[in-house]
Amino acid sequence: MNIYSKNIYIEILLKFPSLNFEDESDDDFLLMHCENLNAAEIGGIAIRTTEDNSIWIQNHLPNSSYSVDSIEELEMLIEKITNEKIFWVIAYKNGNWYETTLTNDVIKIEKEKNVLYKILSWSGKNDQKIIQ
Repeated sequence: MNIYSKNIYIEILLKFPSLNFEDESDDDFLLMHCENLNAAEIGGIAIRTTEDNSIWIQNHLPNSSYSVDSIEELEMLIEKITNEKIFWVIAYKNGNWYETTLTNDVIKIEKEKNVLYKILSWSGKNDQKIIQ
């Protein structure tokens, strides 16, 4: 694992020891994940880095990747996702993936006609589907 990825790995392990992140890296880039013990659809959180030093956070569902600008933003997102302050939004149009974003206020999502918005929470208790 390269130095950039290793630093992120160490930061996350130190900041979130209770989430039991596991390293699954098999090359120069980080791939780590934690399981969600709530049996929620979100499944857990995965973090990966890429060749251009991008950081991505995702849950265990397809098309849930979200680009992160810094380790500080990554830490903030993990904290808020696991404390139900931020939710994943995965949108589908005509049955196909349309977009992925994160929100702290489901009401403020800009909804488009004929798009299904799947809202995913860490606990699963705030999961919902919205169609415009």
